[in-house]
Amino acid sequence: MSYTDSDPIDGNLRFSWLLEQFSSDPKIRPHIIKDDFDDETLPLEDRTRAWAKKMKTVYPPIQVLIGSEHYGPPFARHMNATHISFDPGRSQVPVAATAIRNRPLTNWNFIPAHIQPYFLKKICFYGPESTGKTTPDRSR
Repeated sequence: MSYTDSDPIDGNLRFSWLLEQFSSDPKIRPHIIKDDFDDETLPLEDRTRAWAKKMKTVYPPIQVLIGSEHYGPPFARHMNATHISFDPGRSQVPVAATAIRNRPLTNWNFIPAHIQPYFLKKICFYGPESTGKTTPDRSR
């Protein structure tokens, strides 16, 4: 999982969610990397080449890249890996992480139960008795 300091949700928190999500499967070993090497001004081919270069210095050889995004094939090619496309049309999982972050309640069923509390907000109504805290004032 990659993250930046400007991500809307802290990278370490997101990574802890991944660790919990996959804790029952020892074959899945999540890793985290700070994305301080991307240059969004570059064309996709050059960007994915830079990503691959970084991956090669940090991780053992990556043989297969599974992804649904358009950058998967060139990224895999630059790592000399096989690309396996997963649900690029989002028919099996019809939501993107951005949509979940922007509208968590609309996309609630796609959020794992252990992550849902992050998106819940608690509100406390405080005040003296008989001011409409428990019964809405319909006189307005």
